[in-house]
Amino acid sequence: MRLVRAFLFRILPLLCLGLLPALVTPAAAQTAATFMWQVRKGEAVAHLLGSLHMADASLYPVDPAVNRAFLDAAALVVEVDVSPEKLAKMAPQLDAFTRLPEGQTLRDVLSPEGAAQVLTFLKAQGLPSRLLTLKPLGLMAVITNMRLNSLGYSTNYGVDEHFLRRARAAGMPIHELETLEFQLTMDQDLSPAVQEAVLLQALDEMDDIPRFTRDTLDAWKRGDATEMGRLTFEDRHRFPLLEPFYEILFDRRNEAMAQGIARFLDRGERVFVVVGAGHLVGERSILHFLTQQGLECTQVPAMAPGNSTPARSVQAPLPIPVQLAFAP
Repeated sequence: MRLVRAFLFRILPLLCLGLLPALVTPAAAQTAATFMWQVRKGEAVAHLLGSLHMADASLYPVDPAVNRAFLDAAALVVEVDVSPEKLAKMAPQLDAFTRLPEGQTLRDVLSPEGAAQVLTFLKAQGLPSRLLTLKPLGLMAVITNMRLNSLGYSTNYGVDEHFLRRARAAGMPIHELETLEFQLTMDQDLSPAVQEAVLLQALDEMDDIPRFTRDTLDAWKRGDATEMGRLTFEDRHRFPLLEPFYEILFDRRNEAMAQGIARFLDRGERVFVVVGAGHLVGERSILHFLTQQGLECTQVPAMAPGNSTPARSVQAPLPIPVQLAFAP
């Protein structure tokens, strides 16, 4: 499981705040694609863009088709608006979300073998032992963030942050599909064994982060949803213990966010939606849940040269048995 993509797609991106400064079928037209979909319900239209939370300058400028969709929108919709003002209000609570209770360390919550692996990693990387006071996913967030920063990737180049800055500067209304507190407490639904497994898997993947990240950015630039889905979920069925991680951080949230996006269309609001790219791929993506509600989702062709992936369209699926609709 490529857990580093949790950070590129804005899944658990907030755990380290305050701790460190699809069901798709080819469309008829074979044109280059953006990583953006037009979502239509009758005459109501929205645009849905996949984001990489941490990226570099190579993602910019965005394709003219993406820029035009943003400029035509009446409001920006994001998973969470991480404005400085909102983060400042949450600052007193960040420790409670990311740190273990007073007096505890990871030695108290991990298995002896897991604690030994974490200690070995911290020592090898020259990292301070005070990081042991973080919760398992808090530590995963910190070390992954540090690794990505060292490679030149930053939230300053994140797609969601790019459009949040532009919306604030233009005075555009900003709506949220989730809350900051919700994103910071998602780990509470994961058992200690799953949290430990996620952390240890992330440690095992540290040396592969440069390649994984390059592949992910390349897939985004090409608008290659098939490759992005493979990269995101290639190991999902290889590690059954980690299935709750996928269910909580992807499946449940995708269904809830799809319902939120549909409500904007029901009201006829012209919105530009930015969510993590990983939420737009796979069998239970946001696009999947939108098509189940009868909405038409079509991947938007690129206007600038350079991309090579055909545009793709998502049509409402044929009725299938319930037990198969959510089959892995």
